Amino acid sequence: AFNAAASAAASHAAATENEEEEEEEEEEEAPPSLSNGKWIEYYLTKNRNAPPKENYIEFNETFTSTVAIAERIHEEREELKKSKRDDKKQTKVAKVEKMLDDLKALIDEPFRERAIKTHGKEKYLRHGTSTSQCISLETPFIGSLLQPYINSPSKMTKKAMKEIAEKINVALALIEKLLQMDFLSDDVIFEAAAKTYLRECFPNVEALYACESSYPGNVNRMDDSFLALVQSDRFLGALCYLQRNDLSPILLVTEPSASLAEASKYLDEASLKTLANKAWNKKRSTSLFALRDSEDDTWAAEAFAAGHEFFSAAMAKIDSYGTWLEAEDKLDQEDSRKAVLNEMVKSWYFTDFMKEEDFDKVWEWVAISIVPRLRR
Repeated sequence: AFNAAASAAASHAAATENEEEEEEEEEEEAPPSLSNGKWIEYYLTKNRNAPPKENYIEFNETFTSTVAIAERIHEEREELKKSKRDDKKQTKVAKVEKMLDDLKALIDEPFRERAIKTHGKEKYLRHGTSTSQCISLETPFIGSLLQPYINSPSKMTKKAMKEIAEKINVALALIEKLLQMDFLSDDVIFEAAAKTYLRECFPNVEALYACESSYPGNVNRMDDSFLALVQSDRFLGALCYLQRNDLSPILLVTEPSASLAEASKYLDEASLKTLANKAWNKKRSTSLFALRDSEDDTWAAEAFAAGHEFFSAAMAKIDSYGTWLEAEDKLDQEDSRKAVLNEMVKSWYFTDFMKEEDFDKVWEWVAISIVPRLRR
């Protein structure tokens, strides 16, 4: 009995000790809270036999150092490539400038400097690619002659240079004679007015080389199409081409449009110019595309006659509509009537206005499209 009791006591003590050890083991293996960020390391260490993060310090330092070395080597290589590209661009520019200097020596003195004016070098050196043109000529038709040799200066031979210089000399001699304007008669109303206007537009040779204003500055429009007109003895057409075929201002200084403009009751100066432009372009023959395919420059005199006819009809209708607005008491203030008519001349609706005979219908459009804007 005593032995049995002792055995039972020993078994109970052993069981109690095992339970305590299990509880200790359970307490040691309890994972950390998900909120403290340590559970990932615990999982990798306990379940995947991964080494602790301290063991990665050397690896991380080595990796970081390797990446830094690779980036430095890459930057050095890119700088070397850029340096080589810049050297190539500088070499190409130098060759082209040498070629142009040699060509300039063959150009006749009166227009030597103007003929070989260039632009674009700085932009090319900053942003150009291997396929970019390194230098451009300011005069477009000369640029067309030289483009193959600017792209590849080594192709220029002494013979080719001499031939190009001769072409440029002949062309520029013809072009600068345009300023004499002896091809326009003082006895023909249209030609006399055109001569006066074109002399205002081109008072000197420099004006031919900078005939159009634009955002970057004055633009030289003497391109291949212009040169073709000159070489075909279409001198009026050539000068009109430089003005984009717009001679509309001569309508306002010749009769009958000049008197009608001066006596205008409603239109201001800007609107009169706009109306003259619409009148001049009434015939499609004034477009650059139509001029390109025409055989002579009779289109200009036709546009002059048609422009006067349209301008007269338009002024008469504008006066009639202004009188109607006053009679119908649509707009009680004269300034309001003037404002409406000036806006209508500048609008896309003016073509429809010239066709519309019912002034009530015109008023419907005016009341919706123009009057609200004037009242803002």
